[in-house]
This record gives sequence, structure tokens and C-alpha cells, in this order.
Amino acid sequence: MSSLLITLCLISVWLACAKVVDEFGPDCAEFFYNGKEPDLLDLNKPNPERFRKICQQYQNRFHFATLYDTVRRTPVYSAYRWRPKSQRVTTGEPHHCRSDVWMYEPKLTYPKGNADEMQEDRKLFDTQAMDDDYKDSTRGYTRGHLNPNSHQWDGFSQCSTFTMTNIVPQHKKSNSPPWSDHENKILKRLEQYCKSDAYIVTGVMPYINDKWINPDCSNPHGTTGRPEAPSSGLCGS
Repeated sequence: MSSLLITLCLISVWLACAKVVDEFGPDCAEFFYNGKEPDLLDLNKPNPERFRKICQQYQNRFHFATLYDTVRRTPVYSAYRWRPKSQRVTTGEPHHCRSDVWMYEPKLTYPKGNADEMQEDRKLFDTQAMDDDYKDSTRGYTRGHLNPNSHQWDGFSQCSTFTMTNIVPQHKKSNSPPWSDHENKILKRLEQYCKSDAYIVTGVMPYINDKWINPDCSNPHGTTGRPEAPSSGLCGS
């Protein structure tokens, strides 16, 4: 019972405040090249309700956009904008985020609910992964950012990436260093060649037949789908 109470207390503190929307409107269009989201043909069938569009909000600002799969309990992609140093606005925000604290998105479960009323509801995890999915993984899966905090230039934007709706399972041998090296190479190329905003979409390709990080677990909320491979695409000049 004590462990359950501790978990609930953590959840009550670290709820995200994103917007779950029907369409990526003005709040999120700025994170896509020319304001147009990727055209993914098969997402409206056979179960269109499983995919949710999230405008990721933190400290009253929108920071990136995510398309989320509530069945696999992982994001399909996260889209964000990188800005060259000459065009950044310095806000004086703190640049330290606790990497051991992960936020959850209550509106995936209750789109019209009040966050204060939802903070201790275990149904939150019917639609999104929970930290225990990774802590209980016996197969070496870790949390992998789609929008990496290292590609963000201010403190609030960095902290906004630490949400479970921006995380996919990556095997620890793939997450660091291979994938982190890939993120660093992209960042160096952006800094070297891009003179204006660049738009990045990082997503995952699922297995044709779903595979899970804890296939034998007894978690009543289900388990979390693991992708076959991650991928990134960017547009900039």
C-alpha cells in the first residue's frame, strides 16, 4: 500500500498540461515545415480513436507536437523546431531538468477533465506508458526521447521533453551511445549549416505484428509496444 501511495503522490505533482486536439491548429502548426504535418495514410483505419494529437505545453508555452498511439502506449512521432543561435530569445529560464522525473498527460484519458480531479486516477495508464514499465523491463529497455532535450535551447523547452508521451522504448545498447551519437551529429550539422529555422520530425516504425517490452507482465494497464526502428527527417536552409 505504501508504494502505491508514493506513486500516486508523484503522479499528482508531475502531471503535464498539454492540449489534446482534433487537429494541429495554430498552437502547433509552427513546429511543422510550412505548417503541414506528415501525411500518414493508415492512421484513420481501422480505429481512428487510438491516435491522439498533442500540443506539448509546459509553463504556459507550446514547445513541440506529438502524434500518440494509445494502444501501443507510445508516440508515433514528435515534431519540433530548431532555431539558430542568432535568432534565439534569451528568457533567463533555468537550464536544469531532473532526468529522473517524468510527466504524464491526463487528457489522453479525460480530454475534458480537470487535472486536479485526475491526479490520482490509475486509469491514466490505460492509454500511456508508466515509469514502472521501464523499471520492470527485464529485457533492457530504457526511455528514448523522440524530441531530445539536447536539441532545445532554453530551460522550459528542455524540461518539456521529459514527458512519457515523448518517449519510446529503446534497448540500452541502442539508446546510448548509438542513438545519442546520432542526435549529436544532427545537432552539429544544424549548428554548422542551418542559417534559419529547421523542422525535425522523429518517429518510429512499429513491427507489423506488435511486440512489447514486457510481454509476460501482469500489469493491469497492459504493456508498452516496442518499435522496430526509429527514424528522423528534417527540413531547413
